[in-house]
Amino acid sequence: MKTLSVEGIVSNPELISFRSVTHRNVTELDKQVFAVYRVAMVDAFSKALRFIKSAITWEKDMLIEFVDTVVNEFPNWKPEDFFLFLDMAKNGIFRTKFEQTVDYPTLMGWVREYDHLKLRAIESQMVTYTAIEEKPQPKVSPEEVEQVLRDFYANAKRPKPESELSKRAEQPERWAHMKQAQLEYRQAMRQYAFDVEGAAAHPYRILAAEDEFRKANDEKEWIANRIFEVHGYRIEIE
Repeated sequence: MKTLSVEGIVSNPELISFRSVTHRNVTELDKQVFAVYRVAMVDAFSKALRFIKSAITWEKDMLIEFVDTVVNEFPNWKPEDFFLFLDMAKNGIFRTKFEQTVDYPTLMGWVREYDHLKLRAIESQMVTYTAIEEKPQPKVSPEEVEQVLRDFYANAKRPKPESELSKRAEQPERWAHMKQAQLEYRQAMRQYAFDVEGAAAHPYRILAAEDEFRKANDEKEWIANRIFEVHGYRIEIE
């Protein structure tokens, strides 16, 4: 198993978080995925303890309880976070000169120290988050869509002939509807994050909730359904 850095884990969108596989209304596939992760984490933790001088004897149920505690307390971790934490613990990254042996509370303290490292990595890569302002969504007219496209081709190095202008220019009303639905999708995603986490939540919990919304609501399908709901016709988005 390849060990990533904290920054590598944070920036890789393909790595799934605990929140995504343990949150409410998960599918049977999510449950199966989490079961596999859980077994792998318990096994990795058991092996890591061979390199850590512990003040207690770890029984099987204690190993499982430790893993479950980490999953519940840090839902935005990814399994790779747990494996990286174990590697760092084995290498003495978190140990102080006063800690000759470790116990359960000490290990949880190390877990929280790793979480601080992860939080700093997230904050170094994200833009400053501001609360959603209550203001009406902008409206996009077919004429605006058509004009933007005409301006683009007029300024291009190799302008397109009028007959090849664009399918968008031929159907400006349809593309205006798509643009409007896309804006509403993003608004719904942000609103979901606020409903789940609350306005006072930490920015990276907001980002995790938004990621959860995207995984549960395919953008193209959502936009197509929204257009049908508002305008009464079906479209296929490539």
